[in-house]
Amino acid sequence: MPAITSYGLEQEGRVLPTLIADYTDRMQKRGVSADRLTQLSTKLLTMSVTRTAALSTVSGKKKLTINEADARKNVVASMIKMRRAAKQVFPAGSPELDEFHVGDKGTSSTKTVLAFADDTIAAWIKYKDQLVAKGALEDDYTELVAITAELRSVDTSQEKAKSNDAPGATAAFVAARNAVKDDLDDIENRVGMEFLKEPEVLARFREVKKLRYSPAPRGTEEPAPAPAQPAATPA
Repeated sequence: MPAITSYGLEQEGRVLPTLIADYTDRMQKRGVSADRLTQLSTKLLTMSVTRTAALSTVSGKKKLTINEADARKNVVASMIKMRRAAKQVFPAGSPELDEFHVGDKGTSSTKTVLAFADDTIAAWIKYKDQLVAKGALEDDYTELVAITAELRSVDTSQEKAKSNDAPGATAAFVAARNAVKDDLDDIENRVGMEFLKEPEVLARFREVKKLRYSPAPRGTEEPAPAPAQPAATPA
């Protein structure tokens, strides 16, 4: 059975608001407001920071060896594959291509690359069937999810790393991870109530929920592995 990871929860938490934006009015009625999503974003940042501190403690001051520039180039290369597939599906100048950031610049900035990658992951989920029909592979999507998490981990470690001797670092990380999972579960329960009779919509949210089972990036590990769970779908 797959295990939930903080890296997977991070991806799910960043893509979910993009999907909710397609149903803003209905989800606000269910209590999922912009403020609620901002709170989720704050919890994601806390989880990322505490994970970095916990990794440093658990590894005995082991430095991350993944080079940020190389990780960023890997993400850009993976997005280019997605864009090529998108251009086979949608006509030039279409708003759908904008969702893949076709023609956009700014790939020298990690912050921009991460934003583009999150949008591209969300666009893949939205247009998966059309892309696969034109030759895109599920492996392309899985790769982008993994290396985006890798780049974000490297970036966080450089910007937000805490003392290697921080007391209770692992416990703080586990608490932060649980807070993110609980928040995501609550939002998805509300999704289940709102779209109970709309299986097509629920299927879109199910795809996003699968992200929580994404493995940790190469060269890192989960500071405190979560118990394995079946890949359940939203109610």
